[in-house]
Amino acid sequence: MRTFNTYFTNQENLQEYIAINSIVDSSSLLIQIFSCVYEEEYIAYVIGILTKLLPHAIIIGTTSDGTIKDGLVGKESIVLSFTQFEATALRLHAIDHIQDYHEAGVEMAQKLIHATTKVVITFVNGQEGCGDSYLKGITSIPSDVVVAGGLASRYNKSFVLAQKQIIFHGAVGVALDNTRLHLYKNYAHHWIPIGLEMTITKAQDNRLYQIDNRSALETYHYYLGNTIATGLPAFGIAFPIIIKREGLHIVRNVIAKHKDGSLSFAGNVQKGDKIQFGYGDSHSMISASNRLIDTLNNRPIETIFLYSSQSRKAFLDEKIEHETLPFGSIAPTCGFFGNGEFFSFATPELLNSTLTILALSESDSLRTFYKHDDWFEYSIQDEKIKALTHIAKVTSADTQYKNDRQTQIYSRLHTIGKRLNATTDISLLYDMACEFATDELKFEKCIIFTYDPINQWFKAVRSSGYENNRTQRLIVDDIKLLLLGRVIETLRIHKKPIIHTPNSPCDDVASLVRSLFLDEVYMELFGGDIENVPHGVIVVGNRVENSHQYTQIEVDEMALLALGNFTVQLSNTVDNIIYYQALIEEKELLQERVESRTREIKRQKESFEAIYKTSKDGIAIIHRHTHMFLDANEAYIEMIGYTKEELLERSCSGLMLEDGESNEILKEIAHKGFVTNYIKTCKAKGGNNVIVNMSIALMNDNERLLISAKDITIQKEHEHQMAQMHQYTKDSIEYASMIQHSILSNPNELQEHFEDSFMIWKPKDIVGGDIVFIQALNKEEIVVMVIDCTGHGVHGAFVTMFVKGIERHIMAEILYKKESVSTAHILQKFNKRMKMLLNHENSDKTSSHAGFDGGILYYNTKDKIIKYSGAQIPLFIVQEGKCTILKGDKHSIGYLKSDAHYRFKEYSCDVSKGATIYLSSDGYLDQIGGEKRFMFGRGRFQRVLEKHWQEPLEIQKNILIDTFYQYKQDEERKDDLTVVGLKIL
Repeated sequence: MRTFNTYFTNQENLQEYIAINSIVDSSSLLIQIFSCVYEEEYIAYVIGILTKLLPHAIIIGTTSDGTIKDGLVGKESIVLSFTQFEATALRLHAIDHIQDYHEAGVEMAQKLIHATTKVVITFVNGQEGCGDSYLKGITSIPSDVVVAGGLASRYNKSFVLAQKQIIFHGAVGVALDNTRLHLYKNYAHHWIPIGLEMTITKAQDNRLYQIDNRSALETYHYYLGNTIATGLPAFGIAFPIIIKREGLHIVRNVIAKHKDGSLSFAGNVQKGDKIQFGYGDSHSMISASNRLIDTLNNRPIETIFLYSSQSRKAFLDEKIEHETLPFGSIAPTCGFFGNGEFFSFATPELLNSTLTILALSESDSLRTFYKHDDWFEYSIQDEKIKALTHIAKVTSADTQYKNDRQTQIYSRLHTIGKRLNATTDISLLYDMACEFATDELKFEKCIIFTYDPINQWFKAVRSSGYENNRTQRLIVDDIKLLLLGRVIETLRIHKKPIIHTPNSPCDDVASLVRSLFLDEVYMELFGGDIENVPHGVIVVGNRVENSHQYTQIEVDEMALLALGNFTVQLSNTVDNIIYYQALIEEKELLQERVESRTREIKRQKESFEAIYKTSKDGIAIIHRHTHMFLDANEAYIEMIGYTKEELLERSCSGLMLEDGESNEILKEIAHKGFVTNYIKTCKAKGGNNVIVNMSIALMNDNERLLISAKDITIQKEHEHQMAQMHQYTKDSIEYASMIQHSILSNPNELQEHFEDSFMIWKPKDIVGGDIVFIQALNKEEIVVMVIDCTGHGVHGAFVTMFVKGIERHIMAEILYKKESVSTAHILQKFNKRMKMLLNHENSDKTSSHAGFDGGILYYNTKDKIIKYSGAQIPLFIVQEGKCTILKGDKHSIGYLKSDAHYRFKEYSCDVSKGATIYLSSDGYLDQIGGEKRFMFGRGRFQRVLEKHWQEPLEIQKNILIDTFYQYKQDEERKDDLTVVGLKIL
């Protein structure tokens, strides 16, 4: 097997390439065409040449958002890949119009998959959502055949190719028949799942309606904020969803937003799918894809096909080649960027934002290579992003773990609560208590003491964790706690649990802790009359040397909260049993009291269950008029810091910081019956302030208010920190703008050489990639340069600094050597020096793709002569109302593919009769706008100049600015805006 990859330029070069590489025409020659060109006539021309030169070859192809040739990524190219098989037969099938994509997939499989088939490469184009149905159709026929390829780029504007056919809304596939063919298929995406795991609750095909019973768009608003949600689908590329399905992490990008709150994705989603939001950074993605290279070592590999995603290319932007170039160093590599990638190893799936690799070999020879680690040079900023990504990943995993654990604990607590309420055997309660503490909450030991009224002491009636040591268990059984003893008295006085640890010891219980062979304990009274004669004491704890195996009391608040909730249930259940037994014994004499008490117990139970069901948020009941607390759950008590007894002695309004809103809120409650999202700062115990988000509702009796409160203090702190970070970033960029202004030439320098002038310089962002240089050589000569550097914003601004340094060096040479000025030579010097400084002579070691388009004007006031040379930037000359355009050269400066020896043209013009000269970057000319959303263009710009050529330049400047914004309308600024006007009399 041999593979050769090349760009198509013309017939002569292609014919020479085929001859040089000895490419033989045969039915075992596979030609893949990946085209960024969407012109049907031109593609037909290319196919005609191929079928003429290689009439027996198998030809397939697709349109692409970018081409891959031996790792290099092209934007406006056509890549031809020739794979000459020796022992592999090829079979082609094409479907020229598809009505049902699933049936089309079935047809493709029936036509191509035979007993000897190893791989099917297929390309499809069509409407949204077609890829999943098509792939499911192919793989519905049981086989071990690997399916590779993907969806053509740009729905409804693309086509696929099969021999001489150009197919819209169809599919093409080629089967590789050779049971001894070696293949390796894998994929990489490295989007990091962040946030809690969610469930799709309503979906159809590629349209997602609801997530966790909330609309899809509302979910984006809730978790990612209004800016991201409003900016969908454009911002969807940065925050896709990740579906966990049968061992794969499948990425789906938002491609459309609908009025009903649903979202369409570039691939199907299913009801019941578990999803998380995805977050990525370029360094992690490229590192992940480069790690695939390790898996290629010591494998038989003769060619590599890369089928990647146009959304992944858009996200990585200019760094995309850092992902593809390493593969090109291993074996001949080709591929394309489409709307989805097929993956069919363990399970068939349509992938998005993913790099898929298919490596093939007919030879058994193993390929060994040494991987280079310098494909991606990253900056401190990349390290910061990498660190933030790691934080997001770890935090998300930690949050998910805590959420899962909380769900598990409280689900178990709910189950045990039902058992507690259902049992009438107190001894069974003690067994459940020990089981919950040690088996569910993972504490090492649990001991239950109950009060013996005959001896008036508390004695251990249950213990767990001592079963393997009979001596310790006997000692525990011998411990007696007196009702008026130090331990019980301390618990009764505090009216809350005691926590004893080596770091925070409690002297009153230290002796008991040692006797129980523990180092840290949690103990709490339960049942009975806590202030006088409690029913019992529950003690939970660990030994220090074993603490790493068990839940640590000092650090696991969730476990302690669950233990506290369980103790409340245990206490209530014990009381219920005791009351029930007493009522049974006095049933005939106290029937009326029994019924009353039963109703009371029922009300207590209903109130408890209502509070328990919403225990994630704090809940309190207050009197409508006095605002005194009537009840509160454990979550509210923990949030505010007071014990329940302390809270019942206070009013809700007394805990709130006054801001004048309370009366208005009460009026709204009286009018509507409720308020939501009422944010208030409350005074917690100990002097700390707690910011809470409250919902308040008037209860049915019109005398009580039900408050549901969530602690958002940390959230508000995070919002404040994010605002500070945003301001810091903004200040930094504005400082950079000040620096950039300092290197921008002063327009006043033009006054000594030109009769009138103006300069429009409006960066798209705070800083930009456009810059104007003005250099007076003497009183008679001046050079004016308009430079449009790579990109805009911070990236473009950095390039301008680089270009400024080169400009100063070139101008210094001209002044020092007193050379006659040649604008063409100046552009050539820029080109050579930029490529030299960016190390383009050895492109394998450079990561830069910087450069610029520019125009250089020389004017001699004495001779009334101008000279001009342009790199992609034209010069407009208006004389007597007629505008002439000097187009310059279609060759940019400094880029990786720029020719270092290119010779630019130099135009000379006699302006002794006067003229007005204009230089403009493409930010004005390429702006999209108007009714048809076309670019402004040179012709429209020329007509504006001719119409207003007699106006003073200051007025022309305002006209140009007004014309630009009127044409742009609501369209986004495409680039930086720079226009210079110069008048010669």
